[in-house]
Amino acid sequence: MNSYINHFRPIFEARAAVGWLIGLILLPLSGMPHAWVFAGFCALFLLARTYQVHKALAFRMSISTRWLTLIQIEVLLRTSARMKADLDAMYFGTGFEWTQRHCQIAHDILRMPSNEIPGLPKWLPVNVAKRIETAFAPPNSVPDTAPQGKSWIHGMEPDKIVVPLHYKALGGHTAVGGTTGAGKTKTYELIGTQVIHSPGKDVLIIVDPKNDKDFKKRVERESKRAGRKFLYWKQAAPSESIRLNPLENWSQPSEIASRVSQLMEEGPFRDFAFLFIDRAVKGELYVGDKPNLRSILNYAQSGINGLLDRCLRRFFPEAGMLDWEDEARGFLQRIAQKGGVDPLQGMVQLYVDNFAKKGLGHETIDGLVATFVHDREHYMRIIASALPLLQMLATARRARRATRISPSCAASSRARTRSSRCAMRRSRARNTTSGHRCRNPSRNSRRGKAQATSAVWSTSPAPTT
Repeated sequence: MNSYINHFRPIFEARAAVGWLIGLILLPLSGMPHAWVFAGFCALFLLARTYQVHKALAFRMSISTRWLTLIQIEVLLRTSARMKADLDAMYFGTGFEWTQRHCQIAHDILRMPSNEIPGLPKWLPVNVAKRIETAFAPPNSVPDTAPQGKSWIHGMEPDKIVVPLHYKALGGHTAVGGTTGAGKTKTYELIGTQVIHSPGKDVLIIVDPKNDKDFKKRVERESKRAGRKFLYWKQAAPSESIRLNPLENWSQPSEIASRVSQLMEEGPFRDFAFLFIDRAVKGELYVGDKPNLRSILNYAQSGINGLLDRCLRRFFPEAGMLDWEDEARGFLQRIAQKGGVDPLQGMVQLYVDNFAKKGLGHETIDGLVATFVHDREHYMRIIASALPLLQMLATARRARRATRISPSCAASSRARTRSSRCAMRRSRARNTTSGHRCRNPSRNSRRGKAQATSAVWSTSPAPTT
């Protein structure tokens, strides 16, 4: 059976220690036979009482003073590596296992007024009290001046141990709760630092609604220390942010239209915007273009005539109609007396008569033709609800950040542009070795990729440098 200890009684052991100290001093001076033997007994009891006083004071200082423990990054990484190898866990700070004894201490503290939690005597000078508090402070700690929290909760056990955070426990959802200034961000810093330096090179993705600058600097500094890329994305700071293309990856072309149209309010205008974007995207894919926000905005503002023209010029030869230009020109001559005839109308009519009506058309071109023959004024009134959204997403710096994001595609495009320019120069100069040598496209692609991805944004002790 465990004996009950009243931790909040007066420290009577201090009086006994003073008595044994007086005896230790006076006995050798008393002239008493074998006084040194008795003085030795006094010294032993003095040490025992002094240990008890120190233990009681350590507990009182632990529950009545506030300290924040700091840990060096090098120490943190060594401890984390050791715990990873031994326990498959990361370092989560220091603490203790809550037992029946701690429940009893908490019960005793909660029963007394907060201003009566025992500490140092009030009559001690301030300088003396601070020195005593500093002497009993945890190693590598600084005073905690934050008003939040109760120090006695963490101080009920002076002899703390390292607390592991097992990686298997992070497989589900983990919530860190606390009021402002309680240390939630420091907890994230502690976890994030170890994830960044993990041997498995785990990817750390951080979504920070409040955009904590210190947290960002910490993650960026640790990424640099570990030799890993730090990527930061912030819509309000295009100059600091990487480019992130929301239309980069998809499994069905209709997903692109869904991602854009879902930002609009529900209703018939949203459905029409989805229909138009879906047709434009499928047309771009048919001719080999990569859909992006700027191209969709361009087709919404100026129409899809140019895109339809390119699609038909590809479709006719693929369908086996090699003389389609002559037939389209003949159709235009027959209706020339109407005036204002667009050559594209001849191509559309040729497609409708020879393919669409016979069920031999192409789904992509059928949709573009339906948009082309729609009344232009009515079409603009319907699509007007989508124009502000597209304008906001695809203009100015935001467009440069959110359009043509794929680094490899951007690099390939630059490489092709350089290659074509070099070819023109070689053709004009009739000299392939006169200083206009083309760069390796694959090399340009790698360089473009590095430039585009060099900048995203993925406890108890606070990591310090």
